[in-house]
Amino acid sequence: MIHPRVAAAIHDVEATFVGHEVTSAELADGSVWVAVGSVDFGHGWQPRVGELAVKLAPTFPDTGPYPWYLPKGICRNDGVAVDRITPVEVDGVPRAQLSLNASWSPSDSLGARLLGVLRWLRSQVSTKAS
Repeated sequence: MIHPRVAAAIHDVEATFVGHEVTSAELADGSVWVAVGSVDFGHGWQPRVGELAVKLAPTFPDTGPYPWYLPKGICRNDGVAVDRITPVEVDGVPRAQLSLNASWSPSDSLGARLLGVLRWLRSQVSTKAS
């Protein structure tokens, strides 16, 4: 059973990403996957739309959300490498890991942090349509 503090964070994500499918799954080790589907990463990313996910530690929210997971093979359309993105396999699923972290307080909003990750992704590419 998902801890009430984690359930509240998932509800916050659902309220932040209205119109997107938000899924969660508790794993045997007590961690919880939270994923937002059909996220628009912005012009300049291939794929442009996909899933943004995070695996919350069993100690969440005392331990902040990190790292972030994107679709396997995501890259900039202009070919410029993004050193914070690396290919990984997590729980048997190939993904791209985004190593982007900031200070975290247990009272912070998981939905707001996900929006911050999206803002960072969108800031990394040209504003021209691709």
